[in-house]
Order: sequence, then C-alpha cells, then structure tokens
Amino acid sequence: MFGRILGRISASVLLIGLSKEVHAAPFYQENFNFDSARSTNAFDALTQTGWSAFRENSRVGVIGLLKVAPGISRNSSAFNSRPAGPDDGYPLWTKEVTALTVFTEEYPFNIASLARVRYLQRLDGVSGTPSTGEVRDGTRLALKIKAANGTERWYIGDLEYPQLRESEWDPVDIDIPASTFRLAKVRPEVGPSLPATGGSPLPKLGVVTAFGVFVDQVRGRVRIDNFTLIDP
Repeated sequence: MFGRILGRISASVLLIGLSKEVHAAPFYQENFNFDSARSTNAFDALTQTGWSAFRENSRVGVIGLLKVAPGISRNSSAFNSRPAGPDDGYPLWTKEVTALTVFTEEYPFNIASLARVRYLQRLDGVSGTPSTGEVRDGTRLALKIKAANGTERWYIGDLEYPQLRESEWDPVDIDIPASTFRLAKVRPEVGPSLPATGGSPLPKLGVVTAFGVFVDQVRGRVRIDNFTLIDP
C-alpha cells in the first residue's frame, strides 16, 4: 500500500507543479493501481486502490462489498483510472443500503487549494417509470475536514447529483465556492448519517483528510471513477 500511495502522490506532485503555470489545472487526478490487466474478476478495493466504504453506523471496509472492477476499454481514455498504466478500474459497491460513503484517505490536502471537483458516476438504482415520476440514485460530494483546532467533521454536499443516463458514465462537475454542505460528526470506523439541515460553506482553513461520495439510498450498483481536484 505504501508504494501505491507514493505513486499517487508523486503523480499529484507533478500536477501541482503544472498548476502554477496553467490556470485551474488539476492538482490531483486519480491513478488507480489496478494490477490485473486481463482479469474479469473484481478485487478487494481496500488492498487494490486505497478506497474504503461504509454505511451509517457501520464499520469501515465491509469485506466483500466494495471492489475494484475491471474498467472500460483503453480506447476510451476519458474513463481510464490509470493514465500511466495498461489497466482500468473503478470502485464498485453492489449491496442495497442507505447512507453509503465511498472515500479515500490517501491524499490529504489544504481546503484552500480546492476550487472544483470532477468525477464520473454510474449508478444502477432506478425506481418508478417516467410516467409516474422516476427516482434515480444520486451522489453527493463528501469531504472529511480537520480544522486547525483538531476537530474533524464530514461535510456532505447539499446538492445531490442523480444518475441521468442508464448504463452510462455521467460526469459530475462541482463548483466548490458555490456549494453548501451538511455537517456530520466523525466517529472512528463508523459511517455518517445524512444530516437533516445544511447550508454551511466549507471552512477557509483546514485539511481535507478524506474525499469521495455519499449516496442517500443505494438501490443498485454504485460505480465512481476519475476523481479530479482542481485548484483556484
């Protein structure tokens, strides 16, 4: 795992250098270390990529539920989770639950560095029909932030991004300064619930110690890919 963390941070350090010359360049682009080029089987995401998952009041990393799955063909570079390597992959959750958080803690950064977050999602959960009012699963941005006084909170986005197209990868693009959040307490190894009220901006100072997505209700599969963090 330490080697994988170094690989991801090294790539990010390179991007940090580029961001000084190009306005709003990403300082982090996801770089999964998925090491089974021809396999059709999923692997444990905790050991393969550093991503974890838990639901409310549940311990982190429930074995057998979060996987890294084989990705899309190499000719679709926009969906490549490993730009420097031969393999694609994405974290995959397959069980119906409420209040799911899928996140990584491998790349901490200062909240002041963050202006936009982009990622791809592919969610299977759909209920109802267009004639009766279709309800689709959606994701919210989830950030765990440690304040200067050491207090940590989950910041869960007020805005939910529903899956717009069935069986497709949908892009999500979040303007951080324009976003508001709901605050949840951090409990060791236990997933947060979705707070009833929101409207809070992100703090101006603090360290993002984890980032990912929060899903209110999972009715199918949750797949996320290609997280990109962009500075001001």
